[in-house]
Amino acid sequence: MRVILDSPIGGLGDNLRHSTLPQMYSKSGHDVYASSRCAARNPEVYDLLFRRDPHILGISDDGDLHVGITHNLEFHKQARHHLNPIQLLERLHGFEPEHDRPVIYYTPQDRPEWHGRILIDPTSISQPFPSKTFETFVQHLQFDESRFAVVQSAHSGPHGRNTLA
Repeated sequence: MRVILDSPIGGLGDNLRHSTLPQMYSKSGHDVYASSRCAARNPEVYDLLFRRDPHILGISDDGDLHVGITHNLEFHKQARHHLNPIQLLERLHGFEPEHDRPVIYYTPQDRPEWHGRILIDPTSISQPFPSKTFETFVQHLQFDESRFAVVQSAHSGPHGRNTLA
């Protein structure tokens, strides 16, 4: 059976929550393709999540079963009652949950200048939040602030730009 992963929303978190599905369907004997509607707000994320995944055989909209966004309404109804969105999506797609975090196929490059640092990007495209909320979260981490490096992606939105400035 040809399974088409459909993830058109474009947010990193939205796409990461679907990242285990290609492996789950592939292990079940299905051929998995990414829909041409799959979107990411920056090309590196698209490459990371759709081109590098060894379980995605290519791009196609022609399939027997479309998965991913198809359970979006049910996901949002149930998400507040579950601790783990990855496991919820696996269950909604008929699988016994196996993962508790996203799956990506990437080996990071060693960057000595970042050893011991904690990278923080307080910006967001879709989720406006008060700066104080993010600052409180960072304080809750209880790390020495000298370890923090505030970064802002060129693909991030306007929300949170002045946070931790």
